[in-house]
Amino acid sequence: MAGDNNSVDDLRTVLILRRSPSIVLLEPKWSQKFNLLKAWESPIPQEQFLSTHARSVRALLSSSTGPPITAQILQLLPSLKLIATTSAGLDHVDLAECRRRGVAVASAAKIFAEDVADTAVGLLLDVMRKISASDRYVRDGLWACRGDYALGSKIGGKRVGIVGLGNIGLQVANRLEAFGCSVSYNSRSEKPSLSYPFYSNVCALAANSDALIICCSLTDQTHHLINKEVLSALGREGVIINIQTTKATKMARLQIRDADDEVPSEDLPHLLLVHPPTPFTRFPSEFCEKFHVLKAWESPLPLDQFLLTHARSIQALLVRDYLLVNAGLLQQLPALKLVMTASVGVNHIDMIECRRRGISVTNVGSAYSEDVADIAVGLFIDVLRKISAADRYVSQGLWSSEGNYPLGSKVGKRVGIVGLGSIGSEVAKRLEAFGCIISYNSRRKKPSLSYPFYSKVSELAANSDALIISCALTDQTHHMINKEVLSFLGREGVIVNVGRGAIIDEKELVKCLVNREIKVANLEAFFSNKPLVTPVMDA
Repeated sequence: MAGDNNSVDDLRTVLILRRSPSIVLLEPKWSQKFNLLKAWESPIPQEQFLSTHARSVRALLSSSTGPPITAQILQLLPSLKLIATTSAGLDHVDLAECRRRGVAVASAAKIFAEDVADTAVGLLLDVMRKISASDRYVRDGLWACRGDYALGSKIGGKRVGIVGLGNIGLQVANRLEAFGCSVSYNSRSEKPSLSYPFYSNVCALAANSDALIICCSLTDQTHHLINKEVLSALGREGVIINIQTTKATKMARLQIRDADDEVPSEDLPHLLLVHPPTPFTRFPSEFCEKFHVLKAWESPLPLDQFLLTHARSIQALLVRDYLLVNAGLLQQLPALKLVMTASVGVNHIDMIECRRRGISVTNVGSAYSEDVADIAVGLFIDVLRKISAADRYVSQGLWSSEGNYPLGSKVGKRVGIVGLGSIGSEVAKRLEAFGCIISYNSRRKKPSLSYPFYSKVSELAANSDALIISCALTDQTHHMINKEVLSFLGREGVIVNVGRGAIIDEKELVKCLVNREIKVANLEAFFSNKPLVTPVMDA
């Protein structure tokens, strides 16, 4: 027993050559158990620092982003018995030299597998749904002058090839299944216990995938594994996510179905567009084949005069939520029979006046539920794993001068969903795959679901680390997320809003963010369709 105690005492001094995000994250706990020798804090050169402590250093803590542990460093540490690395990979450690010197080497194994998988899926959502690009668009002030940012691509239904189906790859696959992705893989050998299609050749995997996620370790065999041949097989629309170093993206394009039989232009119903809604800008030919489209924004006439000119012919109106369809507008369109909104909510439409005039109103129903759920989860991962913030950090050239960006938080949180309709249910399904604990508030309890139900939003907030807002905007939900709810959510709270902006009391939200009374908010919508301009925008 005495011998065992001595060996433990010998390992109490631990050398760290360079700070890394993982070391920064865990340093407070390690400081309580070990005497940490931090080489970067010493004014003397590294070689001299190592020589000074050569006889006392029994353990070395490293990371894949720190200096490689070479034979030269090992030679300077003759008493070294253990190298522990915070990464799963060991390619930065000279294993042959360690073996020769009798130095034990330990990796993080699967300790960070869930975290890395969260980041991998977050990056895929980021490039497919254009989250970081949208973030830059808003921060550059372009939303106010150019309007909505272009839509991204669906992630559901995409064929995702995973290169390396180890601990991390399996966690990635599990998460992607919740999004409706079709998963296949390449690995050193086929795994008979799994039903995913296996490709022994990475080129074959790429040829049968819309996206590749690289999860394998770096070895002599995997060095430059993703080469010109693989990239060519992946094709022009392919997406690559590499969770070790960088991401290369080429957006996937949604396929538009073939046109139906042509109809003479004069027989087509006249469809009015006051502003170009996103569905029209994405699929203009689809609309032009079905309707005679009147584009008010292309006319030199003032809107009132344009409407007066075409008043008797306009039978249908396609809008987005930023155009108020009120009694005044409806009065100018006496022949109108149908109002279509490219949104789920209809609070921008005077439903009573439409009913009085016999005008039908239709929304998109659940057509976009999966897309909005993807964005909700993408925004959630974005704020926790700091994906957009890291993107800005790299874009501003800070990576080379300041080093790695700090790590974010784990995704496996207690998440309260406000509004468990078609969108909220899709969000819950996705988040369960990330190990999140789901609870919800809705107009009424859903007996078929096992998630805890809270009739009050404040109680939901008090029992959640994060709130995701996916309810409709009504008189009852206007400013539902108020000072009281934000207070119950607390200083570490996270809010993601994919509902209407007015569901949140934005003035109170800004106060809470500025005063650090909640941690972060990621908003897909704002009350006035203008972004919040506050000091927290730079956070």
